[in-house]
Amino acid sequence: MKRLRSMRKPAEEIWIHRQGKWEKTMTDDLFPGDIVLIQRIANKKKQNVPCDLLLLSGSAVVNEAILTGESQPLVKESIASQDQLGDQLDIKGMHKQHILNSGTEILQHIPADVHADMPQLQKPPVEDGLCCIVLKNGFETKQGKLMRMILFSSDRVTVESVEVYYYLLILLIFALLASYHVMQEGLKDPDRSRYKIMLRCVLIITNVVPPELPMELSLAVNYSIITMIKKSIFCTEPFRIPNAGKVNICCFDKTGTLTQNDLIIKGITAYNLSNGSWTPKTKENFQKILPLADVHRLSKEAHIVLGGCHTLAMADGNLVGDPIEKQAFEGIKFVHDGLKTSSPKESSSPRILQLKRFLFESSLKRQSTIVNVQDGQVRGGFNRVLCKGAPEIVQKYLKTVPEGYKESYIDFVKNGARVLAMAYKDIKASSVEVQAITREKAESDLIFCGFIVSECPIKEDTKAVIEELVQSGHEVKMITGDNQLTAAFVAQKLEFNPKSQSQSLFVDQVVVGQSQISWIDIDEKLVKKTNGVEEVKELSKKNLLCVSGDQLDQIFELENVAYYIRYIHVFSRTSPNQKTSIIAQINSIQ
Repeated sequence: MKRLRSMRKPAEEIWIHRQGKWEKTMTDDLFPGDIVLIQRIANKKKQNVPCDLLLLSGSAVVNEAILTGESQPLVKESIASQDQLGDQLDIKGMHKQHILNSGTEILQHIPADVHADMPQLQKPPVEDGLCCIVLKNGFETKQGKLMRMILFSSDRVTVESVEVYYYLLILLIFALLASYHVMQEGLKDPDRSRYKIMLRCVLIITNVVPPELPMELSLAVNYSIITMIKKSIFCTEPFRIPNAGKVNICCFDKTGTLTQNDLIIKGITAYNLSNGSWTPKTKENFQKILPLADVHRLSKEAHIVLGGCHTLAMADGNLVGDPIEKQAFEGIKFVHDGLKTSSPKESSSPRILQLKRFLFESSLKRQSTIVNVQDGQVRGGFNRVLCKGAPEIVQKYLKTVPEGYKESYIDFVKNGARVLAMAYKDIKASSVEVQAITREKAESDLIFCGFIVSECPIKEDTKAVIEELVQSGHEVKMITGDNQLTAAFVAQKLEFNPKSQSQSLFVDQVVVGQSQISWIDIDEKLVKKTNGVEEVKELSKKNLLCVSGDQLDQIFELENVAYYIRYIHVFSRTSPNQKTSIIAQINSIQ
């Protein structure tokens, strides 16, 4: 309780817009709908968000470890950067990158011109503030709900469970048998009191429910809690501990869970694929990996994409952001000015200024930026769209798909590497016109300029943990947003299905009306067509079954979908909503 109370932050002064003017108030006097200014307070190492806020102007780098456990700082952008401003606000989905959650720590402010973004408001009294609107406060915030769950959990550890009743039923059976034996033997002696015989039988039966049972169950749960605390595990809902024995399926994410958090970039490949000289005989030449340090010399276009298509920022003098973006940025020896400009350490060009960002979204599997590139050759520089994302997704937005596009990266993916495609296009638009460009328009007719190849080593203790779970009778599944070949490689290496014959099968086509699923191997050759759940079950006994997010939507339309999900081992390229649906379907048949 003392530790929880220590997390409470005292109220502070904050600028608020009420009744057409700006005034100061305390953070504990905020209500949903208030418009506030979040300022960087000098000489203060940590600055916490007072309540759940929607960012209206500017951007920020925040640390959400207190809520999510993720140590990697996140960049939050203004909702004004969204193209579809008429959509309903979805704070748990597509708009969560615009939300500042209560209790999280702001590492860096990147203010914008509030008066220019929202002229209907009075000009702010300070120029370095982030303009936000209050969404939730108190216990209604994400942090507040977590605290309420810890402090006021409605459920308690009780004996009213199916398992306890089964246990008491077994004791009752033994008690009835014992009573019958006592009565049968007692009635054989004519001198024994029939009253005492009946009394003994009743006592035996009534002692089936020991009065110490509730206390013993509570002691067992308390002992479990103490044991977990010693291992630095804090249980927010102790009543769930007795249910832990019911768990028979364990689902894992891949990156950061089964594999290490930090990706290791090996370099870029296929950067010269667009020159039209690819043939099956020259395949190896186009798969050679170019180290990051040499990118500037052999691929100017890829060099600009690596230096400009990112969401990196500076916080307390340190570069923060996505690990793979950070590693690529440092690998090409670029520096960041703390705002939106990047340039090489050893030269003044190309100098890249980000004009507009389209953030990465799980459902889109790509991100892009519109930048101004000043290379010293064109006065004022030129504007360019930079894009990177999953190869199969970026392919849809290319003006021309180079021959050998898929063949150039597929072998890396089969061996567990993570591959991102890079593309670009030049545009003629002023800085003002750039802000009006939609994502759909920006990410069209792109020109391919290479693949980023990285690997993510498996954690040292992962294989032992998976092996222990499998040996104890648990099933293991992977639910990830990565490529299905990469996910299948990791699952095979960790022996998710130890009975499999080292073959991964992937869903190729689903015929909903016939409940028919076509399964292909890693070389895209048809292996089998299954009709119904039972055939899928048999196939899963000797093979590692995998499905991607696109085919998963079709499987959800089948009858008895929960049983199909039950026998699939790897779910790849899944969106957050699909991940939730997978867990719900598995739980529905437990």
